[in-house]
Amino acid sequence: MVMVSRLETELKVRLEGAAAYQRVCRRLGPPADEWDQENHYYRSADGSIPGKSGVIRMRAEKGRVLFTVKLDGTLQEGLARAMEFELPWKGEGRGWPPPPESLWEVGHPGMDALAARRGGRLPLVWIGQMTNRRKTFRFSESLLLEVDASRYPDGCTDYELELETPDPDRDRALVSRRLEEAGIPYIPQVETKYQRFLRHLAT
Repeated sequence: MVMVSRLETELKVRLEGAAAYQRVCRRLGPPADEWDQENHYYRSADGSIPGKSGVIRMRAEKGRVLFTVKLDGTLQEGLARAMEFELPWKGEGRGWPPPPESLWEVGHPGMDALAARRGGRLPLVWIGQMTNRRKTFRFSESLLLEVDASRYPDGCTDYELELETPDPDRDRALVSRRLEEAGIPYIPQVETKYQRFLRHLAT
């Protein structure tokens, strides 16, 4: 996998409960793919790195591990944007989840960007994990819809649609129309998964 450093733009829609999630999945038909994701999060002890507008995440899925850093994230009316740096994890043999100090040692451009902003490396801590069951559906010839059931450390589960898109206005209308035609309750997402993870961690 080649390193990804890009501006990620996604539509995020919160489904109102398990019944809405199950109805969406039935309406969309058999998924193109379905798998589990194990997400581990890190930050500085004071929470200033990466802050609530960023993410330091290790994700295990499909027999691989991806090391992702997101910076300068915004989420307004269900439209999320962030600068994303993603690489395969190069620290095999360091344990699982990887010890926090190892995240600075593998040569990751997102971590380098964080260090440059803070004038050096700050100690990190592992703060926990959450699991996500992801289903993907071919929404149109060019669009792949992700339907997520996310389980947090306190045992709560929530449900979400995500759609990576080059044209948010066009695709927001498309998603809204399909959900409304199916009578499925939803609202634009107001928190990222990481922000929801932090909220559930604090309860």
